[in-house]
Amino acid sequence: MILNRRFIKIGLVLIALFMLAISLVLVNSSNSVYADPDPEPIPIRTVNVYHDTFEDLSPDVYSFDEGTPLHAQIESIVSSNHYLFKNRDDEYVSLDTIVIEDLDLVRIMAPSYVLSNDKNSQTKTVYYLFPYGTLFSPVVEEGYHFSGWYYGGKEIKNDTIVTEQKDHMLTQQSQPNKYTITLDKQNGEEIANVTVSYKEVPTIETPTKLGYMFVNWVYNGDNFDTTKPYDITSDITIKATWLPNTYSVNYLIDGKKSTKVVSYDQENVSLSTDELEAFKQDNIVFGLVYKKEDATLDLFVNSSLTLAKWTYTKDFDVNVLYMSKKEEYDQKMIIPNLYKSDLYVELDSQKIEEQLEITTIGYHTFVVKNALDEITFEKKILIKEDLGIDNNETYTSPISLNIVDAKILVDGEEIDQNKFRIDKNGVHTITVLGADGYENTYQITYNNPNIIKAIWVAGASLVVLIGGIILFIFGRRKVVSYANSD
Repeated sequence: MILNRRFIKIGLVLIALFMLAISLVLVNSSNSVYADPDPEPIPIRTVNVYHDTFEDLSPDVYSFDEGTPLHAQIESIVSSNHYLFKNRDDEYVSLDTIVIEDLDLVRIMAPSYVLSNDKNSQTKTVYYLFPYGTLFSPVVEEGYHFSGWYYGGKEIKNDTIVTEQKDHMLTQQSQPNKYTITLDKQNGEEIANVTVSYKEVPTIETPTKLGYMFVNWVYNGDNFDTTKPYDITSDITIKATWLPNTYSVNYLIDGKKSTKVVSYDQENVSLSTDELEAFKQDNIVFGLVYKKEDATLDLFVNSSLTLAKWTYTKDFDVNVLYMSKKEEYDQKMIIPNLYKSDLYVELDSQKIEEQLEITTIGYHTFVVKNALDEITFEKKILIKEDLGIDNNETYTSPISLNIVDAKILVDGEEIDQNKFRIDKNGVHTITVLGADGYENTYQITYNNPNIIKAIWVAGASLVVLIGGIILFIFGRRKVVSYANSD
């Protein structure tokens, strides 16, 4: 059993070796089918070059491997002597021609022509079907650069082949140089620098700057005219010049207009005017405030009206809110309306939302506060009555008192101001009781002499009347007694 297994293994190994041998034989046989044990040699072609004519009995003979260009062997004699070649059909044969057969060529001198240019008197000889060679030195004007020689609309270079069969002239072309104009905006809004060609009118945007008016561009201290062709042969930097815009603060002072003109970015600017300062001598001026869309001008109570810098780009129309500097007011006082501002008024601890006329007789506390509830101005004022009488005065006709917003006592009794009048002779005490403990007393004397005269007249009339009655009575008795005696 063991022997049988060994024989099987040996048999399998022999079979594998046999198959390997067959594979090697097949590979070798396939290679032998495609191999060319004796390749065909490249043909040799003969090129006969005759001098001047085909009748030349001693041509130069050149041997070429088939497929080789002519210039491989004969270019040196051509370039040094300006030879051209023609075939027996009188056709020019290029040196790039691939030799695929025997050739007979005749060597002739290339036709020559005079080449000139439009910039100077220089000339040179060029040869038909040969490169132009080194061309003329260009004549370049200031502000331009050389861009090439041209003939018949085609650019001619050193290696361009001459195809024109006559004398001819090259035309020089030049292009204007390009220069960069750097724009120094002097803190204006950003705009791009400009590239301009020589003698070209540059296109430069008009710059803008908040609060300023553009004046001009300056180069080397002089005005740079952007409407004229650029004639500077270098890159340059031009600077913008500006003038600050002016703005007006228009005060309406007690019905009259006063204007302060200021410039943008003006520093330590006083916004006061002579008229306003004169007005402030006798009046307390409150927050001069006016809002206009995106700008707010805030000038607070009794301020110096000085700003560190003017940065607004608007005109302002300002109503001047004020009150008299005096501490006593007859009958009434107008509290200004500080609308459109961050200021507000408190009168006797009550916030006032709009303009108010105070008529209550007595003492009042007037306060102006800002948005932070800070007191910016405070004053105690007195609204004093006007009763239409003077203290310690004697009156001889009935007195009607002016009606006031206060309590009135006459001889210690409160009166109805609408009905009361003094018409009794004698000394009278009139007391006014107002707000915050205010009290003011008047003493007047009412002495109407017509009343005494009327009493005397009435007394005399009464005496006469009584006398008449007595006479009448006694006279009647006497008459009766006379009658009785008869």
